[in-house]
Amino acid sequence: MTDYQAYPNESAYLEALFPESNEIKSMRAYAEENHIPVIVPEVARTLKMIAALKKPVHILELGTAIGLSTLTLAQAAPAAKITSIEINEKRYADARRFLASYLVSGQVQLIQGDIRSEVFWASAGLKDQVYDLIFIDAAKGQYATLADRLWQHVSPGGLMVFDDVLQHGWVATLAYPSHRQKTAVLRLRQFLEDVAASGRGHVLNIDDGVLLLIKE
Repeated sequence: MTDYQAYPNESAYLEALFPESNEIKSMRAYAEENHIPVIVPEVARTLKMIAALKKPVHILELGTAIGLSTLTLAQAAPAAKITSIEINEKRYADARRFLASYLVSGQVQLIQGDIRSEVFWASAGLKDQVYDLIFIDAAKGQYATLADRLWQHVSPGGLMVFDDVLQHGWVATLAYPSHRQKTAVLRLRQFLEDVAASGRGHVLNIDDGVLLLIKE
C-alpha cells in the first residue's frame, strides 16, 4: 500500500500537486517578506489555465506589483506579448529586476504610470491595441470604469479577468471595517450586479473572488 502524505488543508495539497516554478517561489518569498500583495497560488493556477486554453497573442496587465502574475502569464503563454502597468515606482523597479533576471523581459513591456489618470491613457500608446486577455489587479473601486474603458480593446472571444472582486467578503456582507473602504465596496457591489444582469461574466469563488468577462 502506498504511504500517502497528509496535508493540513486542500490548498497545501494542491500547491504540492501543482508546484510553482522556482522563479515564482522566489518572488512569492520576496513579496511575503516585504508585505507586498500578489496573486495567491489558486489564482495563479487559474490564470495559467486561462492562458493555456486561450493562447493569447497580446496580453494587458494592470497592476504589475513585483511581476509575479506577469511571470505566471509569460510562462503560460510564451508566444504572447505582455504589456504590464504599475503605479508604484519601487514595485515597478522590483518587477524590472525580477523579469530581467528570469529572461522574459523581452516578452514583457513594463510601464510605470497611474491608470486613473487621463493623461496616462493619452500618452501610454495603448489606445489602438487589441488584447486577447486583460488581467486587472489594481484599484478595486475603479473596476467598473476600467471595464468600460477597455472593453473596446478586447478582441472577439477575448477575456477580462479581475482579481479580488469580493474584497475579503465585504462586497457580500457589507461589513467593511471602516468608512474608508465603503466607496470601493459599494462600487464593486454595483459592478458585479451590472455584470450579472448583462449575462456576459461569471465570478469564480477562488480566494477573494475572480471575475471573468467574456467578449463574444
